[in-house]
Amino acid sequence: MSEAEAVNRYLLKQGIAIERLYLEDQSKDTSENLKNSFKIIDAQKENTTVIVVTNRFHILRSKMIAKDLGR
Repeated sequence: MSEAEAVNRYLLKQGIAIERLYLEDQSKDTSENLKNSFKIIDAQKENTTVIVVTNRFHILRSKMIAKDLGR
């Protein structure tokens, strides 16, 4: 099971509506994950609010990669 699927199942059990969840399960690292996720986000037709879920170990790296990607 991919990490995306595990988190998806957890969020569904927490009551998050399935239509609010988008899975990115093709990446092999944080950089690919953010690039692929931005493609999903950019494909949305409406103004989209996004929440990035990570942990303390990954937050600084995630923020730095997002900044490098112009986000």
